[in-house]
Amino acid sequence: MWSIRQLLRNKKGFTLLELLCGLCIGSIVVGICLSMLTYSSKSNVSAEQTDELLYNGNFAIEYMKYEIQNADKVIDANGVDNLNDLYPNNIGLVVMEYQPKYSGVDKYVYFTYYIQNDRLYRLSKRFDGEVAIIGEALTEKNELCESIESFGDTYIDWDNKMLYLDLEICDKRLENRFKSTILLSCSLDY
Repeated sequence: MWSIRQLLRNKKGFTLLELLCGLCIGSIVVGICLSMLTYSSKSNVSAEQTDELLYNGNFAIEYMKYEIQNADKVIDANGVDNLNDLYPNNIGLVVMEYQPKYSGVDKYVYFTYYIQNDRLYRLSKRFDGEVAIIGEALTEKNELCESIESFGDTYIDWDNKMLYLDLEICDKRLENRFKSTILLSCSLDY
């Protein structure tokens, strides 16, 4: 029988073959770990971008829905001079909101939404009184979100006072639609 002392005395180190086999196995294990880490990192980034895109679409439709539901008047875009010429990808309506005694004066805010370069914009203008709005008057522009491709099947049922809102979002990774139906409880001008 061999004692521990004899084993240690006879063992003089690793052979070249053992060292090469150890390095080969170690590099395979490290390579596998690195590829798993890279894959999970890319997958995490992709999931975060998809979540952000869905959040943007949801924010846009909820924002528009809230503003349109609180409108005092909805005007057909075809009845607004030059609106369709200046902003061909508009939602098809202009919203009027009455703001009583804003800074001591009754104010009327007119706004609409349009898409340009895959971005959703809100155009607006505040007036001291109710006016016949024209497309050039809507000069205040705010970007609501990006990656909005179109208003899809958005349309207004003027007879039943319903707005069927449809936003198409599109990116390299994802295509999705956000839909909502809004009962227009305000006055309509069409």
